[in-house]
Amino acid sequence: MFDRTLSNDVASLVAATEDLEQFLSREAVGAEASYACTLALEEVVTNVFKYAYDDAGVHAVRFTAQLTPDHVVLRFSDDGRPFDPLAAPPPDLARPLEERAIGGLGIHLVRKLADAMEYERSGGRNLLTARFALRPKAPNGSRSLA
Repeated sequence: MFDRTLSNDVASLVAATEDLEQFLSREAVGAEASYACTLALEEVVTNVFKYAYDDAGVHAVRFTAQLTPDHVVLRFSDDGRPFDPLAAPPPDLARPLEERAIGGLGIHLVRKLADAMEYERSGGRNLLTARFALRPKAPNGSRSLA
């Protein structure tokens, strides 16, 4: 199991991302799942840093990664304002770029890459869980054996 508590600064996120990459490599997690997990870490935590707090004080974001037989399970916990990323509407990708609202693409991408995501607000904390398949999807939608 991988467990980190990040302070809300970029250096903490960079260090956690490098540590996660090393953990996934040691556990022989494939490139596709590793990419999805590191992208999720960067996008979720960056959003917390940018939008979760009304002050410039130090806040802790807890992050864990755990392997199951079929998934890498990422869990995020922060004490920021309530925000359910699963309730956010997807961006309108059909609109011309200059007409789109700023933001929302990172969370949208994480939602697309994850097999499943769950959100809960409990004890004054946002709790987000994301599951990423260890084996990529085959073209027919089933899991490949590779």
